[in-house]
Amino acid sequence: MALIKCPECGKEISDRAESCPNCGCLIDEEKVSDTSLTKDTIGFPSVMGRVTNNTGEDDSLLYVNVFFYNKNAEVIFISGVNVINLHAGETKSFECSTIGIPDNITYEDIANYEVIARKMHYQF
Repeated sequence: MALIKCPECGKEISDRAESCPNCGCLIDEEKVSDTSLTKDTIGFPSVMGRVTNNTGEDDSLLYVNVFFYNKNAEVIFISGVNVINLHAGETKSFECSTIGIPDNITYEDIANYEVIARKMHYQF
């Protein structure tokens, strides 16, 4: 067993822990933070943020999904972006544009959004 630092509180914890016993931060996951909804340079909705690899293993390919919701909490559009070569403990910025969003959906239609990062696994 090795000790690692919790990415949230900095306390030393077991590298096998699923969460930090001090602050409760989940360890074996990719953490999304600092997200914001903006308009890109041509007026399309865009979500920017940061993703941190807390898994202890390098990720060659991570996919960040963004789900956009209307005021009725219905999904009105899904977009995503690849984050490549995210090393263990590393944080990278991302921007997920909505180019291709249907013409009848505007920035003002978006009441909320959710960002989920997940590893991509391919089998050949």
